[in-house]
Amino acid sequence: MDINEKMLLELARQLGFDDSTDTIVTKAASITAGYRDRDEEEILDDILRLKQKLKSNPEQYRKQLRAVRSLRSMMNREQQKRLDRVIDILERD
Repeated sequence: MDINEKMLLELARQLGFDDSTDTIVTKAASITAGYRDRDEEEILDDILRLKQKLKSNPEQYRKQLRAVRSLRSMMNREQQKRLDRVIDILERD
C-alpha cells in the first residue's frame, strides 16, 4: 500500500502537527531530506535522543507510538523489519 497525501496528513495530525496541509508537507519533505544521506547508525542515534524527549510527556509518547505503529501496514517487508526495530528501541526502558 502506498502512502498518499491523505494518509500522511492524518499521521501528521496524530503526531501532533496541527498546521496547514502545505506546512505539514513542507516539514515532512524537509525532515526526509535531512535523513537521505545518513547511515542507519546515525539515524538510530537520533531516534534514541528523540525517545528521551518523547518520554517526558507519557500521554503524548503513547499517542505518537500508536501513530508510528500504524505505518506498518503501509510498508513492504523490509520496511516493516526496520520499523519493528525502531519500535523496539522506543519501547525499551
